[in-house]
Amino acid sequence: MGLFRKLFGGGGGTSLANGIRGSAQVVACSGYRGRAIWQQCRIQLVVQADGVAPTAVDVEVLVHRERWPMPGMTLPVTVDPTNPENLRVEWDEVPSSRDRSRLTAEALAAAMRGDTSGGITAPLPGGATVVNLSGTDLSQLSEEKKAKLRMLGIDPNALAAAQGAASASGATAAGGEEDRLARLERLARLRDQGVLSAAEFEAEKTRILAS
Repeated sequence: MGLFRKLFGGGGGTSLANGIRGSAQVVACSGYRGRAIWQQCRIQLVVQADGVAPTAVDVEVLVHRERWPMPGMTLPVTVDPTNPENLRVEWDEVPSSRDRSRLTAEALAAAMRGDTSGGITAPLPGGATVVNLSGTDLSQLSEEKKAKLRMLGIDPNALAAAQGAASASGATAAGGEEDRLARLERLARLRDQGVLSAAEFEAEKTRILAS
């Protein structure tokens, strides 16, 4: 049973009776070659779970060609909380290559439509990844999405800070616009009351609009 677990599950031969569910980000993996339905695959993972700090793990497992992993994927795993290197990949829960292709097509179509639902989609062919954060409060991103952004070399905290600065700038601009409108209204009342001549009104209006 130890050999079977090592070939089909992952990182160790000890029992996972007390294992907990977690996730494993695929950093790198060997390529699929030949025509065999099952092949050995060496995978470099970053494993994490509740109470388990992100841990780099190398595993060599027997993988069905329809569920062959690729960098950027997140695999469901059962992991030993006392030893994250002892894990089992839940391959039955991994989408098949056909399902991944469909999800990729849907993700690309959503990105081309400018879908504003917000989120990070599956990797695209060639290793590209669609990142759609439109309409998303970046300060409220889940830890999982932050981790995926970091894997793409994006600092989520810097993005959130930039979004906050842009929002503040927008609020300032909106306040300035309201101030100009108020000044123009006062200017128009002064003209109507005969305090300002038409020429004086036009000159002051031009100055306000240019400010």
